[in-house]
Amino acid sequence: MKYFWYTLTATTTENGCAYGLHAEEEGTSVLSIRDISHDAPFVERLVGLFNFGQLDPVHVLDVLEDLLP
Repeated sequence: MKYFWYTLTATTTENGCAYGLHAEEEGTSVLSIRDISHDAPFVERLVGLFNFGQLDPVHVLDVLEDLLP
């Protein structure tokens, strides 16, 4: 069984701080998205849900597309 671990990332931009996520499988980086939102609690909730549900990284962009305005 595959196990994915998502973490919150933060990047300083000219407009403040942008939050994203990083995903690993067995210690190997499989996905990194640097700028999802400037809303840290929103991205933290996503990271928690992705870890809880063990979302396969191939589906992350689809989920973000559905959630973001």
